[in-house]
Amino acid sequence: MRGAICHLSSMACFGLGSLCFWLHRELGAHVDAEGFLHEPFWLLPMGWFFAFGGLAFLVASLFRTKK
Repeated sequence: MRGAICHLSSMACFGLGSLCFWLHRELGAHVDAEGFLHEPFWLLPMGWFFAFGGLAFLVASLFRTKK
């Protein structure tokens, strides 16, 4: 049961990370009339956080011992 939970958590984290990277690309960056850059920069570290979290859950589920 725990292995299945780790697999589902891994897939959810990878999905959220991919969503963050996709949103960052789709929203893009623009410079307003006053010369300020507007960019959803916070999506990049969140995407990496979820990607590494998904990797951690995947490794944990692969090395979980069977009883």
